[in-house]
Amino acid sequence: MFKKLRKKTFNIILAFLVFTSLGCYISYKVIEDKDKPKITKILPSSSNTKLSFITEESIVDKIQKVSKLVVVEVDLNEKMVIDNSWGDWDVFKKLQRVDYYGKGSYSIDLSSIDNSKVKIDKLNKVVTIYLPKPTANTPSIDYDKTTFESTEKGLLRFGDIKLTKDESAVIDKEVIARMDNKLKEATIYDVATKNGQDTVQNLIKPIVDDNVKINVIFE
Repeated sequence: MFKKLRKKTFNIILAFLVFTSLGCYISYKVIEDKDKPKITKILPSSSNTKLSFITEESIVDKIQKVSKLVVVEVDLNEKMVIDNSWGDWDVFKKLQRVDYYGKGSYSIDLSSIDNSKVKIDKLNKVVTIYLPKPTANTPSIDYDKTTFESTEKGLLRFGDIKLTKDESAVIDKEVIARMDNKLKEATIYDVATKNGQDTVQNLIKPIVDDNVKINVIFE
């Protein structure tokens, strides 16, 4: 009888310790969750994979006021060849051609305009506005339009070319640099200048008399 009582007492104490520990753990998790940043877990659509993604809250670090007038946009294309060949023999070659598409633009910074940049000649009915020259904005790659050709493989090469994140970043940087050089060619800059003058004149015309001449000069 004494053994049964001791066993019963032991079971009661054990159950008490288990439930106490469980309660402490739940309380700890509740407090811990309150201190953590909110996250959203996006589960994979296939139940056969263990891959999952976690997105954390976006934080706005700084908001800047931008006053830019876009005067021209340019569609850009850059062809690249990714070479993963072993030496110069055809049997060991592995190449992939990629057509990168992107967009570049020119804009005029209007943030520095004040009364000193506007001259009004009432006698001759001429308004002259001095603006900074149009500047090229960094091009961006349109990955939805970018096309990848099939991998060209030698007789002794197998599989497709797989790039690491660092390798892809290096290629993207080179593509953007080449697009930027094209964007800064004299012919495109001249178009941006002409479009800039026309755009500013068309913005001002509705608020002045028809017989007033508008000059736009880039400094």
